[in-house]
Amino acid sequence: MKFCIVGGGSLGLLLTAKYTLANIPVVLITRTKEQAKIIRKYGLQLTEEISEHAANFACYSMSEINENDVELDLDWIFLMVKQHHINLSLGQDISMLMNEHTKLLCFQNGIGHEEKLSSWIPSDKIYLAITTEAAKKNAAHKVEHTGKGMIWIGQESQNSECYDKSEKNLIKSLNDAGFKAQMTNNMSSIIWNKLLINAVINPLTAILKVSNGKLLTSENWMILMKNLLEEGQLVANAAGVTIKEQLWDQLIEVCQKTSNNSSSMLQDVLEGRETEIDRINGSLIRVASEYKIDVPNHQVVFNLVKGLTK
Repeated sequence: MKFCIVGGGSLGLLLTAKYTLANIPVVLITRTKEQAKIIRKYGLQLTEEISEHAANFACYSMSEINENDVELDLDWIFLMVKQHHINLSLGQDISMLMNEHTKLLCFQNGIGHEEKLSSWIPSDKIYLAITTEAAKKNAAHKVEHTGKGMIWIGQESQNSECYDKSEKNLIKSLNDAGFKAQMTNNMSSIIWNKLLINAVINPLTAILKVSNGKLLTSENWMILMKNLLEEGQLVANAAGVTIKEQLWDQLIEVCQKTSNNSSSMLQDVLEGRETEIDRINGSLIRVASEYKIDVPNHQVVFNLVKGLTK
């Protein structure tokens, strides 16, 4: 099988390096020519317990693919850009990379990207991935694996536990590359559970400019965490989504396990980049509005983060 990773961010670089080191054929497509040029020159440097060098893979920018009519016979495309980068141009580019047997696996945070992508790609070819893996991009060609977790994969409408050959091969490839991955027919619940946790950790760490674990050092901050989580649970329940009873305990556990990590939203704020606040808390606020549910705490953190990135 042949895999393609679209997106040269932290997780995109992590998966490319791990697949290459496991001798699994993979192509990396970056957003910029500059990053592609650096990676072709130096390869990827992956830091885990030890530092490893991954070099035997093809790397292009999306514009180079288009300009040179590069043909890739792909089985799976991993879409690993942030949700706000999904637009008409990218959707058309992804569509051109696909053939009759190619499937698209989407790693975005938040909700709504599947619906957006279905404007260009048949819904039955779109799969969703939720991961608790953590990585940090230290340079255009350097990535650090900062936390091991799980990867859940499925389709939002999938109810059966019968999986086809390509789905089984996908899971095998991820496991062979050193990840823990599994298919699930409960994707909607998993997506919402992660959304509710992200909607607490991401904005608070970005506003307070602290690592994930620091949130647990203040009773006042933990009150805010609880309020945000409870508002999110009300919205999920109204939308008919099953939420874990122990989600508060899971939130605490995530903060503890990733205590030294800087959330992606904090990194974006510090680097002056656009954040995913619209796709995380903004998504919750929009669904809450549909069901006429007040979410004042989410509205406050939404406005604060938006103010930080003006």
